Amino acid sequence: MNKLFIVLLSATILAVSVRSACDNPLLDTFGFTAAKGATAAAGSALKYCKTLKAGQSCCNAAIVDKFQDDADALLERLTDTVSDRDLFLVKVRTETIPGLTSKFAALSTAASAASSKLSDPTTVAVVNTYAQIQTSLNALVPQLKSAFASFQISRAACVVKLVTFQTAAWCFACSPAAYTGVVSTVNNKAVVSFSDEIKDTLTDACYNYLSLSQTQSSLLSFSYLSSTIDGITTALNGVANAAQGDKTALAALATALAASPTVTEASQQVVALPAGCTADGCDWIVDTLFEGGKINEDSLALGGEIVSVDGGADGDDGEEKLMKIA
Repeated sequence: MNKLFIVLLSATILAVSVRSACDNPLLDTFGFTAAKGATAAAGSALKYCKTLKAGQSCCNAAIVDKFQDDADALLERLTDTVSDRDLFLVKVRTETIPGLTSKFAALSTAASAASSKLSDPTTVAVVNTYAQIQTSLNALVPQLKSAFASFQISRAACVVKLVTFQTAAWCFACSPAAYTGVVSTVNNKAVVSFSDEIKDTLTDACYNYLSLSQTQSSLLSFSYLSSTIDGITTALNGVANAAQGDKTALAALATALAASPTVTEASQQVVALPAGCTADGCDWIVDTLFEGGKINEDSLALGGEIVSVDGGADGDDGEEKLMKIA
């Protein structure tokens, strides 16, 4: 893997004035605790972080000289994580969904056979909606397949930008520059106030990925139905084969429908574009994705905000199954 050329942006990320104390909360965030409060090392001895002047670093050379390797390792780990996520999404699209499509086709056939014996308008409407899901899936799958390369390219741009900013944050943590008003501690956790310039830069780099990610994840919601569709189909066939108005058959259908998530629940976005996130600004990126100057690797792999789902297909926990990262 080609090494990422580290662009150290400390001076542009955070406008600060000089201070000699080595007590930046980010030292704890990044695990540089051994360096916290240490005597400043000579800047000329540091291989990276060129913004750290001679005698003005709170991290010794052993820490800073690893930043290039650390950045390469971070990039490689993130690449592996999102690759696992891609494999999961492709498996859902190529294996799980075709199986569901067959199930919905069987349900549609059963619904047609039972239609003359269904008199309750609400039940008829629900059954018809389930029967139409097959059409939606048939249209959605090829769209997601053709857009997958664009999804991956947009994510790569976001990842590289975040890693670049991550290395800059490491350097800032080692700087004795004043951080008052920029980095604070809330509940023993470092909180960074980013400039509008940085927010805009990260939005430009990551918004397109977040937008495409929710679309690519949309198929996961339909897999939520896999354990209940067969029951509905069986109940519909029971109605079709029973006498008109057979209470037992109709009760079995009502029970099967009650056990299944509603179409609205099943078709919800399980990975959503964060609230208030637009191409013009997305505070979620700095509040969650890059919270406290540190990349949230799970949020990056998911590419958005998790929509919690209670209960899941095949008896698994819904959130664990549908939000799977790897």
